[in-house]
Amino acid sequence: DYAKKHPGRLKDVKQGDVSMWEIDSNNKPIFAAFAGKNALVMTLSKEDTAAVVKRAGERPQRLNKDMQAALDQLKGGESVWLAMVVTDETKQLIKADDNAKDFADALQSVTGALELTDDAMFTVVVHTSNAKAATQIKGKIDELMPLLGFVAAGKDANGRIVKEVINNIKLSAEKNDVSIRLKITDAQIEKARKKSQ
Repeated sequence: DYAKKHPGRLKDVKQGDVSMWEIDSNNKPIFAAFAGKNALVMTLSKEDTAAVVKRAGERPQRLNKDMQAALDQLKGGESVWLAMVVTDETKQLIKADDNAKDFADALQSVTGALELTDDAMFTVVVHTSNAKAATQIKGKIDELMPLLGFVAAGKDANGRIVKEVINNIKLSAEKNDVSIRLKITDAQIEKARKKSQ
């Protein structure tokens, strides 16, 4: 019914025998379909959406050892999490940057976690193969922090709040890992909400 009433936003399409919707998002299509009763799959191509829907009833593929190692870094109780393996191709791209070429080969994975209570704690950890690389990465991020603070303190009404949040970012290098922790308090969220009204 929604597709019929809003043909510019949502339209019924098919890929093989898989029915799906094409959703217009800023002139870029997203293809969505249900895989079973409880999961909605959304990708940027009809083929990928159909492939995921067809695999939904199959046993999950075994993770490779690098991805499993990245997932092992997570506690398991996070509200939202992410895990990314730094592939050889990605390392080659990073080496093209003079600021990162010294530690590109040592990069292994990046994990992130968002824990929600009254406050929000967001943590990103860059995992490397040696402590020297971790120290170098922390140093590069340390160099960027004053610039972030300067940009945040612009003329925007929320600039001070954003600067306060950025000032709360905690960086640390421990063994082979670099941790970036950001805590946003309930009071800061409420203050930003009032400023935007």
